Amino acid sequence: MANDPLPQISFNQTIYLSNPSSYNLQFVGGWILHEGGLKGIVVYRKKFDQLYDDFVSYERACPQHYPDQCGQLIVVDDIYLQCSCDNTHQYLLIDGQPLDGSQYAIRTYNTQFDGNNLIQVSN
Repeated sequence: MANDPLPQISFNQTIYLSNPSSYNLQFVGGWILHEGGLKGIVVYRKKFDQLYDDFVSYERACPQHYPDQCGQLIVVDDIYLQCSCDNTHQYLLIDGQPLDGSQYAIRTYNTQFDGNNLIQVSN
């Protein structure tokens, strides 16, 4: 797989599990859309161990179509991310792996959980 074609940016977002907009993150398999990154981020809860790595986050910019207006990933069936330009580039939500042999992987961001209420997402 080729290198990530997206431009590098710096950001730091704090997400509180106690916030009503984060309710879906209370459960394994839950996800939310949040600001940050280039075209937003997706935060996904992959396990419930109350440890720093319970969550993962991804850039919503589709690496195949980033410059295009439609180049944003959407969540489909709570299972995968799909590029809204052509509906062919798909990635597993649990680990970001491409399902279609895409040339590029989606960007994963540093995600740290304090084990209680606070998730930090940064690049």
